[in-house]
Amino acid sequence: MFVESIVLTEERPQATPDGHSFPVTIRSGIFCFDALPAHVRCGLLVELAMSDSNDHGDFLVGVISEILGTGHRTRAYEAVVSVPPCDPDWKMARNHLIPIELDFELTADAEIAVDVYIDGDFAADKLIKVVSFAVPDHA
Repeated sequence: MFVESIVLTEERPQATPDGHSFPVTIRSGIFCFDALPAHVRCGLLVELAMSDSNDHGDFLVGVISEILGTGHRTRAYEAVVSVPPCDPDWKMARNHLIPIELDFELTADAEIAVDVYIDGDFAADKLIKVVSFAVPDHA
């Protein structure tokens, strides 16, 4: 199993009533505010993929966010993802989507690393930047 993609979204992705799609508004990963402190809430869609038809079993998937330079770490997600075996002749991609909500209260410009781990091993990351457009008054 590996991370196929990580997508930042406007809000936590939710499945449609048919359960087959996640309509989302994509975010670049840069959040700009007129002033800080600011509340940042966004979604993360982690797409896991199986490398071949033999890739099956239980995988511990974790997502940890860290505000860089502060040591502040938060476990945003942790669960066992069970992947059943498939027919050896199966040729289609096998993917698993994990929708997550991220929530931060920031008092200064920051970079946030979002790391994905599979069975305790680093698998992928995404960087979020939070900046203020406020101009300090030095009068």
